[in-house]
Amino acid sequence: MKSKKGFMILIFLLSCILVGCTETLDEAIEEEGVFTIDFVDTLTIFESEYLTVTSSVHNDVFQYTSSDEKILVVDSDGKVTAIAGGTALITVTSSSGKKATKEVIVYVPSYVESIEIKIESKDTYYAGVAYKYEVLYKPVDAVNKAYVVSTSDYNTIIDDINQTVTFMKAGEGNLYVYLKDNWRIDSRLKVDVIYQTDSNIYDLLFIGNSLTKHTYNIPEMVQKMIELDGNIAHVKIITGYQFLDDQVFTVTRELNKNLYTHVILQEQSSGLITDMERFQNIVRTYNELIIGINAKTILYQTWAYDIPDFEEVIKMHNIISNGYKEMALEIDSLISLVGDVFLEIIMNNPEINLYLDINHPSIYGAYLSALVHYKTITNKSVLNVKYIPDEISSKDAEIIKNAVEKVTKII
Repeated sequence: MKSKKGFMILIFLLSCILVGCTETLDEAIEEEGVFTIDFVDTLTIFESEYLTVTSSVHNDVFQYTSSDEKILVVDSDGKVTAIAGGTALITVTSSSGKKATKEVIVYVPSYVESIEIKIESKDTYYAGVAYKYEVLYKPVDAVNKAYVVSTSDYNTIIDDINQTVTFMKAGEGNLYVYLKDNWRIDSRLKVDVIYQTDSNIYDLLFIGNSLTKHTYNIPEMVQKMIELDGNIAHVKIITGYQFLDDQVFTVTRELNKNLYTHVILQEQSSGLITDMERFQNIVRTYNELIIGINAKTILYQTWAYDIPDFEEVIKMHNIISNGYKEMALEIDSLISLVGDVFLEIIMNNPEINLYLDINHPSIYGAYLSALVHYKTITNKSVLNVKYIPDEISSKDAEIIKNAVEKVTKII
């Protein structure tokens, strides 16, 4: 085409030299006509694009054909649609007699056949730490790579933007990924997660009876105190029976299934008076299980009953208090000196009623218990604890907090 046009220009110039002319160069080129076809080199199957055809002939009309309509089809408007993989020629013929062709290659895209989710390799995975994950595909050049990452555990945080996962609870961490346009193409990942020694996550298991949770939910108060510090707290409560050894099956199953940072043991107050050996034996049994999951045992020292004879109160208190302390020394565990703080308030601030009935705590007794547990678990002063129940004045809360600090500094 270019050589013919050059030849026409040459003839035009010679004629102008020999005989003279009034027709311009542009007019001469117009008579020959400019005719071009512009189109992409490749299409993907089922993709469509429009041809761009340029003609210098006014009102030129075009016809379009495909060399293989099993691969490419083109309609009367110049819309080309890829049907199958391969190569075909698109031919454009104009009403002015011009013709142009364009070779187009049609690719058949690859689609995901399998998907896999992986987490960065570590010797140990800790709760509260963010780990990078990646999603792999086969084949790698697949076009439909949109996926969804999820988990069945609401304590697991997935950051889709940074592609990280944070397990906020120890145990078995799991991730699940599936293809967005085909959920049957999926992959699952499981890792064992543990707690770090200095973790700011507190996973608490309370084992006891109605003194732990009946009139008031003491573990929930502890959770609120910890969370208001900006830390994370998980709480589970097992309080189905009066005595610790009545719950051996439930407790054993729980400690074999889940991990905790602290396990708090609370016995029936009268149990230490009627059968101290029974209390000691079950604490030893549970402590072995607790050590086995790398958790800390906390003995929840209870209090004497609210009876008129104060001498009997002191007598009962001493048996309970000493029984818990001796057991804590034997197994080298932590101890929440709730009963000792009860006695401190009874003796020095009798206007604060710690009892709802003969043995269950009032809101004041429950708050006192929660404060002692908070300090035992976190090793922090209770003076800065933000949580105060609505029923308790700030003045009474300060009295209880100061009593907790006074008693716990003795040990």
